[in-house]
Amino acid sequence: MGAFRLRTVLVAPAGQLASEIRSRLEEEGGFEVVAQLESLPGAERFTALKAQVRPDCVFLDASDADQAVGWLKDLEAAAAECPLVAFAAENRPGAVLPLLRAGAFDYLASPFPEDTLQVVHGRLRRHCTARAGGPAQALGRVLGFASGKPGSGASTLVAQTAFAVRRHTGKRVLLVDLNFQSGTSSAWAGVRQQAWSVVDALAALARNEEPSNWESRLVLSNGISILPAPARPEAGRVPTVELLRLVETMRREFDWVLLDLPCAADILTLSFIPELDSLVAVTTPELASLHLAGRSIQALMSLGLAPGSLHLALNRVTKRDALQVQEVEKVLKRKIAWTVPNDYFTLHNTGLRALTSGTALALAVRRMAVELTGPAEPQQAGALAAPQLEPLRTAAAH
Repeated sequence: MGAFRLRTVLVAPAGQLASEIRSRLEEEGGFEVVAQLESLPGAERFTALKAQVRPDCVFLDASDADQAVGWLKDLEAAAAECPLVAFAAENRPGAVLPLLRAGAFDYLASPFPEDTLQVVHGRLRRHCTARAGGPAQALGRVLGFASGKPGSGASTLVAQTAFAVRRHTGKRVLLVDLNFQSGTSSAWAGVRQQAWSVVDALAALARNEEPSNWESRLVLSNGISILPAPARPEAGRVPTVELLRLVETMRREFDWVLLDLPCAADILTLSFIPELDSLVAVTTPELASLHLAGRSIQALMSLGLAPGSLHLALNRVTKRDALQVQEVEKVLKRKIAWTVPNDYFTLHNTGLRALTSGTALALAVRRMAVELTGPAEPQQAGALAAPQLEPLRTAAAH
């Protein structure tokens, strides 16, 4: 697992489950248990314990999910800056979401496989490094796109933003389609049914194949690599932890990883919150979409998404909308980062290509890409291949 071991407080009554997870954490997981409590500590005791042993994380027995949720809520202030992983003897999907909403960093179930612990360790380590202001790691950044309501255009925006990120930064960009029920973002690259998909990548990862050898199997389009959703819907068949491990692996191979996620309230999207550097929540000006967006924002923030990492994109905007931007911001109680015009004509003419024109839609997408990734480094212009320079010049002209 490597030399970096996370200092861990284990909160679990003595018994088989406590012994099992402690041995897994210390022997295979890359964790060092510096203190073990057999009962839930009060806020004062927990604060004192943190000051004494300086843990990086807490593992909590959540066999009694209601009790664990209540404790998390009671200790919200005291538990700040110390991520907590809930665990239980068996996977109970109904308990996961309440625990995450109460502030849990993650949820594990026995028998605590090594690859699962590796994923959690990596996420916790990045969290601790960022919290301590440590040096940046050589890892790509992950940007997620999700909508509050299906059909709001998130898949179109994530695909076009991926193209724009490539043109703006000149770096390696991967688009991963995790929206298994629709898989529409891959359509922007004309992906055929027999294309190598997310499910195939998971199988290769399970066989311990080197991701650096996958490049020839990925779909290439307009300078970006694409890992499409499978041809047939796979919802409910793909364990979330395997998808987390896949994204963790791909961020080591690419500079930018853009995820087309299911709706913001979907458990898969919520599970990815600790993995994301930024999340773009896409909504449209219609009331139903805004209502669901508002609910989604509350859920996302309750899971610990940093306020500065959540960006709202108002899609398909027209001058005839009943609610203009200012009214939408009042409804959502949050600033709109970007407005994207309703321009079916441009999208129809673009087809499966990237937007490189000077239309309002193309300019809006480029602005999103620039503000999500930051200013381009001067030397990056030379990284673009000759066929891609002309679109860049076109973009610069506008």
